Amino acid sequence: KDFMAKFKTNHKVVSAKADLSLDYKEMEGLLTKWQKPEDNDKLLVIEKELQTVTELMRKNLEEILKKGEKLEELMAKSKDLSGVSVSFYKKAKKNNQCCSLYQSKTFILILT
Repeated sequence: KDFMAKFKTNHKVVSAKADLSLDYKEMEGLLTKWQKPEDNDKLLVIEKELQTVTELMRKNLEEILKKGEKLEELMAKSKDLSGVSVSFYKKAKKNNQCCSLYQSKTFILILT
């Protein structure tokens, strides 16, 4: 806009030599500034941030899935351990009943 206001032409075709003679001091600064458009263009900056956030979210989801798998493994191991402990309890109770019967028979024999 600034350039157009300063160098208004009647939309005539001018030669390249005429373009070289234009005195627009801000042009050098603008050219230097826009050498890296990703730093100056708001849309490119937003796209870059969006890509960064998307990558971070993908990594987080992968970690959550891994933790979920580990949690499922722990739940399966816990279920197995629960089954083993119930079996152990039943066998121990059965063995203790035999022992208490044996002890009570011995006690009865001693009393008689």
